[in-house]
Amino acid sequence: MDSVFERIKALLDAGGIAYQVMDHEPVYTSQQAAEVRGTTVEQGAKAMVMKADRRPVLVVLASHLRVDTRRFKQ
Repeated sequence: MDSVFERIKALLDAGGIAYQVMDHEPVYTSQQAAEVRGTTVEQGAKAMVMKADRRPVLVVLASHLRVDTRRFKQ
């Protein structure tokens, strides 16, 4: 089975979508990711898996923002 990375690349290729693959050391913060990309932190996005009603949900938001977990639980 192909990796998630390979499947994403295949989808982008099939759709004729231009992209650039950047190999870099692991990063742990949005600021570190922005530095590796050579962009501002506001230009990025972050994806987080959270639980809602005991089910995993993918939350994607601008990398300079934070999730208000109390409001999310509501």
